[in-house]
Amino acid sequence: MADPDPFILNDEELVKLAKVVYKQEAEAAKHCKCNSEVERSNCIRETKVCYNTVLGLLDSVRQLKKEYEDKDKDLSSIANDIFSYVVYTANSAVQFVSNYGLRKRYLDKIKENANALIKALQEIDPNNVVNVRRLAKDAITFRNAMLEYVRQKNRPVSRYFAKWLKDTGLSFGTLVKRYQNKLNFQGPFRNLEDAQKLQVYNNIIKASGRGRITVNQVSKALGATGMAVLIFTAATAVWDVFTSDNKLQAATKNAAQVLGVVGGGTLGEFAATALATGLLGAVASPVFVVVAGIVGGIAGSYILGKFAVSLVDKVFAWGETDTVTHMPDEICMHQCCVAPAPAGNVLARSIAQRRDEL
Repeated sequence: MADPDPFILNDEELVKLAKVVYKQEAEAAKHCKCNSEVERSNCIRETKVCYNTVLGLLDSVRQLKKEYEDKDKDLSSIANDIFSYVVYTANSAVQFVSNYGLRKRYLDKIKENANALIKALQEIDPNNVVNVRRLAKDAITFRNAMLEYVRQKNRPVSRYFAKWLKDTGLSFGTLVKRYQNKLNFQGPFRNLEDAQKLQVYNNIIKASGRGRITVNQVSKALGATGMAVLIFTAATAVWDVFTSDNKLQAATKNAAQVLGVVGGGTLGEFAATALATGLLGAVASPVFVVVAGIVGGIAGSYILGKFAVSLVDKVFAWGETDTVTHMPDEICMHQCCVAPAPAGNVLARSIAQRRDEL
């Protein structure tokens, strides 16, 4: 069955969703066979940090919107766009990022960029027309891009593109490199400018049939924090496209079930179990399998293991798993626990339907 279409919740509904997700994750952690009670407590603490971050983000942009509602029309419009941008990104984080460690990293990026936008608005000279227009353009760019990312999340990959990926057997890195070459961007992907990386990822999304996402260059003052959010969002979307039609889902699900039965294992063991199911070639490198388990939610479950999040960050920044040939020992030997993942988008659908019934 296909995933339900994404529902874009408003700020109040997002608070409800974040709370439900937190409670379900905390409950799942209570029943995981962790190495120690300290480790279990850390899991519960981290998922609560995610919940509190969402609440803090939404509260800050609510206050911003209220602060500027009776002020200069242009500044009020910017405040509204920043508010909408944060609501859309929070929807993306809570609905579609099942691993709490990865969600925390994502929310940290969102928070940093939101704070930069808020600070820029609060410090701007309303009489400086050039700067006001520049900030307005940035806020609109972020808002529109995140709206499109959320809308296209569950659009199916075109049969042609999915078949092409399956028939050619491309690795993730080769796919990224192919679209980098189409744009004539020279050198390793990891050395590209952030705007170029984003363009490569967005072109893959477009080619997959999920729709076009246009992101114009943002000002240098906000480029670093803003691009970090957009690149992460685009990279996870490309990962969804790449894993849409291959053996990965079955393999990682099998590995999760095995580890779940025995009460947990290391991330290295997870990779070995998945590889044993018969995946072939570069697609099945241990690094790829672990990243797939963290990013993909492994068909209804997730791996508790926040140390692996740094590996995911590296893969997205490099645009490949091919040259990331091994997992650091602190990641490979890290104890993981497979637990049911709250289906954020399914929960969002339920909350949205209650809204429509009123």
